[in-house]
Amino acid sequence: MWPLKIAVKLVLSNLPLPYRVKTKLGCMQHGFMEDPQYGMKVFEHHKNICFPDGLPDGFTALELGPGDSLASMLMASAYGAGKIWLIDAGQFARTDTAFYKDAAERLRGDYPQIPDLSKAGTLQDMMDACHAQYETGGLQSLRQIPDNSVDMIWSQAVLEHVWKDEFNAIQAEFKRILKPSGRASHVIDFQDHLNHALNNLRFPESIWETTLFRTSGFYTNRILASDALARFRMSGFSHVRVVGEDRWDTIPTPRSAMDSAFQSCTDDDLLTRGITVTTY
Repeated sequence: MWPLKIAVKLVLSNLPLPYRVKTKLGCMQHGFMEDPQYGMKVFEHHKNICFPDGLPDGFTALELGPGDSLASMLMASAYGAGKIWLIDAGQFARTDTAFYKDAAERLRGDYPQIPDLSKAGTLQDMMDACHAQYETGGLQSLRQIPDNSVDMIWSQAVLEHVWKDEFNAIQAEFKRILKPSGRASHVIDFQDHLNHALNNLRFPESIWETTLFRTSGFYTNRILASDALARFRMSGFSHVRVVGEDRWDTIPTPRSAMDSAFQSCTDDDLLTRGITVTTY
């Protein structure tokens, strides 16, 4: 099944179609943040990891990879954020104001601090009300954020999708912009995005890192758990701690089917389906 999925996604993802059309065709989707209840659970999960005793007053937050929705601005504003940066590698988020107005109303019963968006005429009006800024230049957008200015950074199943040759640079930027008292939290999913196994490890880097595969909708950087943790430390984070882990009972893809670069990986790495890690 996974070879067919690759073939279909390679074809569909390279058609000159709008992102929303590709999403409907099932060849590309950037997250599930269009559900505000899910979005709030995600935000609170990372908040509780970073600041279990409560967020700083007027905190500054940054989400890497908001994907299909900017609803995280509602989540952060519900907890009194003074500023939230929403950084992505492209303009994937929906822009219809009705969606965000509805999401705000659905959440306000439990979170009265969410701004009233009912009279906002544009998406920019809504972002201004939530003290939010949406930037879509990826690494270049991160480089525009001032040093030591962010209290909380989080990402939800995003870091596995950043290009392999940008992973270290992104972490270096996180280290630069995070306040000395700041915290970061990341959920990283190591599964392939074809059949929820490790079929992505079958390919040599010379194929996998081509533009065709990178823009396919199933690309992951194939940085496994131990390597990811080492890269966090290399970026200058003195505290790197795994606070959650999801594992397979058995390695889901035969070693013999993997590219030679992965056949010698430890069982521990190949059994790790995902981790939640905090860095500071």
